[in-house]
Amino acid sequence: MRLRLLVACVALTVVAGCGPPDERTASRTGSTCTRGPAEPIGVSTLASTLRRHGFDLARDEDCMSAEDVASLTSDYAHASQEEVEREDGHVICTVAKKIGEPFRARTRLSRTKYREDEETYISVHNVLCAIYPAPEPTRAAGQVDRLERALRELARGCRVVSSERRTATCAQSK
Repeated sequence: MRLRLLVACVALTVVAGCGPPDERTASRTGSTCTRGPAEPIGVSTLASTLRRHGFDLARDEDCMSAEDVASLTSDYAHASQEEVEREDGHVICTVAKKIGEPFRARTRLSRTKYREDEETYISVHNVLCAIYPAPEPTRAAGQVDRLERALRELARGCRVVSSERRTATCAQSK
């Protein structure tokens, strides 16, 4: 499991990209999270939307990329890892400061599952999530679909303002 998480972290880092070191800020734990708000989807908006869809994520101390404002992972504080993963799978989401490249593709929801991997990637705008579903096929399909519905909800609240300026805006949930 740890090897799979490491592979996912590396994959998410490659997909999210890296920024120059001077744009990074190091916390006490050595994270490389970027300062400032995320646009167009904020960290609290993502967390509350996922919570409404039954996913309880906790903010991770480390970001996977210098472009990231936050990294959220499945929360094991109130239930065992086995219980959480049986119900929700293991979810890792990164929130980048801005929409990455290519801009047009990032404004549409994308769901990617490689045949040789157990995880599925779902992304929209400045959010990228990976889900490692439960081993039972029926349960796994429901978990991935539920995560996709949550991100579709976020996408429905967003619109591209200017492709030339690479900007989009989203309604932030309260």
